[in-house]
Amino acid sequence: MSRTSRWEYLRAVYPRYRRADRGTKQVILNEFCANTGYHRKYAIRLLSGPPPERKRAVVRRPRTPSYSPAVVSVLAAVWAAAAAIPGRCASKRCCRSGSPG
Repeated sequence: MSRTSRWEYLRAVYPRYRRADRGTKQVILNEFCANTGYHRKYAIRLLSGPPPERKRAVVRRPRTPSYSPAVVSVLAAVWAAAAAIPGRCASKRCCRSGSPG
């Protein structure tokens, strides 16, 4: 059973479960668990909790730039200079003179 069909099934069973007495709830719960494959406790939480609603689509906004164009140009120069340093020296603080330490 796909996620969307399980969601639709939950929306169909939910009102019937809320109106049912204890014995009928047990039968509905057994049927719901068998059809969806959910564990019993999770199914109880779904059926006893707030009514299932469709989630609203999240509006994704682009991030605002963290750096101004002037800062980006300076950082590009620093990155270019740092690329010339050998990897073994860039990882050690003691290797400032260029000789291995």
